[in-house]
Amino acid sequence: MPHIITLLLLSVAAISMATPAWSQSPARDSANHPYHLNYWVTGGIIIAGVAAEKIGVPWISNKPSVTPAELQALDRSVLTSIDRWALNQDASTMSRYVKLSDHVLAGIIALPVLTMLDHDARHDWFDVLLLYARPS
Repeated sequence: MPHIITLLLLSVAAISMATPAWSQSPARDSANHPYHLNYWVTGGIIIAGVAAEKIGVPWISNKPSVTPAELQALDRSVLTSIDRWALNQDASTMSRYVKLSDHVLAGIIALPVLTMLDHDARHDWFDVLLLYARPS
């Protein structure tokens, strides 16, 4: 089963990379503004995302931790296969994977900087920045 999921994810990635990305409206003049951003909508989404993060992260962080006894008492037959797999992981390696995910996330966040290597996209730096903006 995990091989099927991996194959499916690789297939979606391959199809996504092979399909060209077109602007939202081919009828518009894309010579000056190829990204067609609505600054009000984009700004509203960014503000809503920041507000949701500022409210949600402390709320989630203040929840009580799940004890090992509670995890062992779970009825594993009602869980999906990926959740059952996650319950069998070694908890002593958690800090290693937390650090790894932090480094991977930092790299993913830094990847949009590579867009500035494209000479054609460089003059639209603000639009590109808004496309990649995320609440932090």
